[in-house]
Amino acid sequence: MDSTCFRWWLSNHQLHRERKERTPTRWMKAHKGELPAKELTLKVEGLIEGKEYEFHVAAINKAGQGPFSEPSEPRLAKPPYDVPEAPGKPEVSNIDATQMTVSWTPPESDGGSPITGYYVERKDTTSSKWVKVNKTPVKETTLRVKDLTERAEYQFRVSAENKAGVGPASEPSDVFMAKPPYDVPGKPDRPDITEVDRTHISISWSPPESDGGSPITNYLIERKDTTSTRWIKVTKETVIDTEYTIRDLTEGQTYEFRVAAVNKAGPGPFSEPPEPKTCKPPYDVPEAPGRPDVTEVDAEHMVITWTPPASRWRFSYYSLCC
Repeated sequence: MDSTCFRWWLSNHQLHRERKERTPTRWMKAHKGELPAKELTLKVEGLIEGKEYEFHVAAINKAGQGPFSEPSEPRLAKPPYDVPEAPGKPEVSNIDATQMTVSWTPPESDGGSPITGYYVERKDTTSSKWVKVNKTPVKETTLRVKDLTERAEYQFRVSAENKAGVGPASEPSDVFMAKPPYDVPGKPDRPDITEVDRTHISISWSPPESDGGSPITNYLIERKDTTSTRWIKVTKETVIDTEYTIRDLTEGQTYEFRVAAVNKAGPGPFSEPPEPKTCKPPYDVPEAPGRPDVTEVDAEHMVITWTPPASRWRFSYYSLCC
């Protein structure tokens, strides 16, 4: 065996195919010179990344070269690592009218090379096109996405990058709408009429069950003459309390009222109006007293008795006629 050496050869099927050659596959010598018999390992240089190779070996002695071995399994010339796997499904938080925060978990496998950054893509639900959010990779697993369109709905996905390149995109996030982190308040309860007079009516109401996530800063009050279809704003002033007196009304006119709560998001829906109410004094004329009885008769006088009116309105005196 001292006089034995080995020759290593390689085959590049892909190379022939790319050149579209019709000749049979050609084996090429993988080294220069001869290899001593004690060498059982060889680093084959000069391969082309992305090409697939096979190898076979033959031994040589004084009698000449023996038969080649069976070819090795085909192997692709590539770096000793792959692109990362997909990151976890993105989560979305801190939603505002034009911004959202997107966060995710790293992929389970970095492909054998450390992750150098992430790319985030967004998609408006009215479109099928994914748009890259960041042109340069971010190292953190969170990104504040800006310049969104208010009231538009979005999905997000994330890809990781390493030395081998950019890996597959994650599962898309759920759908989220770009809007302020609060809504308009709910509807207040139907107002109560608490006082009626010739030219003013007082009302009170309960706040809505929900303030929409933002404190109520004002109440809008509107009135409507029952002969009209137009609601008119009662005051331009800020109303914080849940009661208000509407003044400068017309005696004898019948009105309806409604109330809406306001917060940072704007005015909420108006309440249902109470029963229409007519402007008039807070009392009516008394009802008729009971039928008089003549209890005593004389030549020049009679004594009359009667019962008071059934209504409880206060009155000062009676008028008696005969």
